[in-house]
Amino acid sequence: ARRIKRTHRRMASVAEGLDSRSPATELHALRIRAKHLRYVLDATEPLHATRPHEKLVGALKKLQTALGECHDVHVQRGMLDPIAEELGHLPDGTATLLALGRLQARLEERERRARKGLNDHMERVAGDKARAAVRQLTRPPAGAEP
Repeated sequence: ARRIKRTHRRMASVAEGLDSRSPATELHALRIRAKHLRYVLDATEPLHATRPHEKLVGALKKLQTALGECHDVHVQRGMLDPIAEELGHLPDGTATLLALGRLQARLEERERRARKGLNDHMERVAGDKARAAVRQLTRPPAGAEP
């Protein structure tokens, strides 16, 4: 119970102040914390009430998917920039530069879609309902000794 509470608190503290416009590096730090919480929840699944566990893990999965997409796009765009710089100096690089521009536009659209629901996803794993779910998951079972 302590591990779940602590891991959730750490994830929530990283999420605090972040939104869909936050830098990709900060969103990636949140992704890592969300992954830690999910590992703990998955490892302790047999000990929990099914409903709150499934809701919290489901919300974490959605958040991790969106954050993973943001991170992938960030990395891919970072790889394309030096290539474009290098091609800009070549005499026959125009067609390739145009193709890179189209690829960059697609990556920007992917990132826009991934960031679209990010605020809602973060609220579902770090907001009041998520904290209530964590309390419910970490509550001693009825009849257990304190």
